[in-house]
Amino acid sequence: MRSPCTKGDSNDSPHYTECLPVRVLLVYPGLDFEIAYPLGLAYIAAALALAGHEVIGYDAGLDGMSGLGSILDSRRPEAVGLAVWSPGLARAREAAALVRRRGLRLLIGGPHVTVDPEGAMALTGAEAGVIGEGERSAPALLAAWERGAAAAEIPGLILPGGRSPPRAPERDLDALPVADRSVFDPRRYPHTWAAAAPRAAAVVTSRGCPRACAHCPAPALYRGRWRPRGAAAVLGELRELAERGFGHVLIEDEHPTADRRRWLALCEALAEARLPLSWSCPNGLRPESLDRELLAAMARAGCSRIALGLESADPALLARLGRHPDPGRAREVVRWARREGIEVTAYFMIGLPGEGALAPLQVFREATRLGVSGAHFSLFQPLPGSALSGAPAAPARLARVRAAMYAGFYAHPLRLRAALRASGASAADLPRALRRLRGWLRYGRRHAGLG
Repeated sequence: MRSPCTKGDSNDSPHYTECLPVRVLLVYPGLDFEIAYPLGLAYIAAALALAGHEVIGYDAGLDGMSGLGSILDSRRPEAVGLAVWSPGLARAREAAALVRRRGLRLLIGGPHVTVDPEGAMALTGAEAGVIGEGERSAPALLAAWERGAAAAEIPGLILPGGRSPPRAPERDLDALPVADRSVFDPRRYPHTWAAAAPRAAAVVTSRGCPRACAHCPAPALYRGRWRPRGAAAVLGELRELAERGFGHVLIEDEHPTADRRRWLALCEALAEARLPLSWSCPNGLRPESLDRELLAAMARAGCSRIALGLESADPALLARLGRHPDPGRAREVVRWARREGIEVTAYFMIGLPGEGALAPLQVFREATRLGVSGAHFSLFQPLPGSALSGAPAAPARLARVRAAMYAGFYAHPLRLRAALRASGASAADLPRALRRLRGWLRYGRRHAGLG
């Protein structure tokens, strides 16, 4: 690379290490089943830009893997940062091969790198990987590369020779720069399958999750830590998004309602601010963390839709997963939410270890009597870092069962109408919705071993 960095602050300084600009290409290879905004890379982009680097973004899930080679050749980055997710390993491997073929320096990060650092390094052939949050580690590594220094003392890295000292999670999230949405433009990402859906941007108001659900890698990712952003910082970001013309915000926290008092206060502050945008919680809220007062406050603050992470209809199985064992609680939450004008979607999973032969039927019955405007049925896939990482994936026969569950749920005219209404869609949007559903079902069939 070009020349040594100027002497700046330490690697752990909130101002980052100053060095001559490097052209960095951040690559999101995409997931196997949907287009999703790379919010994590937008945060890394902000940190790198603050350190003085030129940052370019490329989303291979949105623009195709074939275009990655072209942008590598035309923009000639001096370093490439690649996000690696467990439901997209084949895509990450393909992207890494394109980078290595050109002899470029490759840094990897993302959830899969945190839960399986050695495996991610072997998969991609990267020079380094970030374990955990990367806003400090990534700029520090670029500074070390620029001045030809060893990276082994920079906390939070996986290197070909082993791991560097761990980096403690950032306690004060407001000390980090806000996500840079100029590198990956949210306006290019579909917020739903409906053409009439408003322009939407993804936001987090907290990081981490204090829970330890057996099917989820959150314990390995966050070690039980949960950290909120300040209400003023969240409001400032939402106000800026509203001023830029965004009409909807996706609150993508792992567990936004972990602290009830904090969430209630944030909702009250949002209601008082009267920002001209709506918002939703699409990541699967826990029903036991919601109540009538909280849902009413969310509605006053502009919440239009929530998703509930229900997983199963079997109380014993729910208890083994570390979830709330009473499905009746979800029914109450749906009733309370609908009274406040909040649409509800439910997430379920079939093929879980230990479930009975009639579990899919139980799930389907529960989904149809909940009164939700949408339901998603996933096939269990053991994720690295979860307590069930060594369990077998859902049996192949359940791929067809899941397809029948989708058909049965949305074939009902009232449920189909509710789904269209909740998404701001019309009958003309149905072909688009079917294309997305087919992609989701193909993903499930591949991971169930049906090809």
